[in-house]
Amino acid sequence: MHFRRGAAITANDVKLSTTKYDHESYQAGPLMPGSYTFKLEGSTGSAKKQVDLMGQANVGKAVKLLTTTTTTSTDDVDENDSDDTEDSNQHHTGKALSVLSKDAATAVSVMANKEDRDADDYTYVESQPWDNVTEIKLYDEDSDKLVDTYRYDKKNDILAKYDDATSKFVEVK
Repeated sequence: MHFRRGAAITANDVKLSTTKYDHESYQAGPLMPGSYTFKLEGSTGSAKKQVDLMGQANVGKAVKLLTTTTTTSTDDVDENDSDDTEDSNQHHTGKALSVLSKDAATAVSVMANKEDRDADDYTYVESQPWDNVTEIKLYDEDSDKLVDTYRYDKKNDILAKYDDATSKFVEVK
């Protein structure tokens, strides 16, 4: 399961843990066969997923509960979270460029021009950490892995890229 910092993780209304990081994985178990309702509840939103765990076919089943930092929360679940599925393009962490907000689409356009990237190679998760600032997380369209995180200040026309080494955003010239 994937979560945000400080969110409560529950199964059938029994608290299992509280997340300590923004992007955290938690492995519940062992669990007895049965029906479970997994919930993620925190200040940035909530998500819920009903799962039936019945026998060997469900051992190691992955359940994704994702939220975004926008003002509305979303449930993002994946029924078949398997790396070996033939039709892997059915679910992506982010959204296609064509369905992003105007501010997010502008941020992606600036990023693509300054970084010489093909915007169609990624899916995106958008958020707005401050007024006039849009944060964009780029996920590889094929592997669904996080590639980079950018922030675009539309008022000052400044693009910054997150640097893992320094844990800071650095302006892209």
